[in-house]
Amino acid sequence: MTAKETSDSSGFERWRIRDDAGGVLRLLLRYRAGAPLRTGGEMKIFGGPDPAFFRVYRTDKASDFVKSAPNKVDHIDEFQFDSTISEFSNIFDGTQKVISIWTEPWYLRHVLLQNPGS
Repeated sequence: MTAKETSDSSGFERWRIRDDAGGVLRLLLRYRAGAPLRTGGEMKIFGGPDPAFFRVYRTDKASDFVKSAPNKVDHIDEFQFDSTISEFSNIFDGTQKVISIWTEPWYLRHVLLQNPGS
C-alpha cells in the first residue's frame, strides 16, 4: 500500500471493558489511516518435558502509527478514554497524556509443529 492508496482510508475502534466490581474502561478512536509498515518474523520456541519439542511461530503484520508526539504525527480525528476500574486509578487519573497510538490493520500468525516422526 502506498500513502496515496490509503489517503481516503479511515479507522474506528470502540472498546468497553467491565470488571467484576462494575468498573469500566472505555476507548473510542477515529483516525485517518496511513501507509502501514509491514513486518514479520520467525521464532522457534522449545518447551515441555521433551527438550527436542518445539514450535515455529511465523508472523506477518502491518503497523500504522496514527499518533506519535515525538515525531509530530497526528492522524486522530476523535479520541476518548476513561477508566473507573479501581486497579488502574493510580495510572489513569485524568492527568495522563497520549504519546503514541498505532494500529495493526492485519496480524497473521502461523504456528507450526515439528513432524513427530522426524
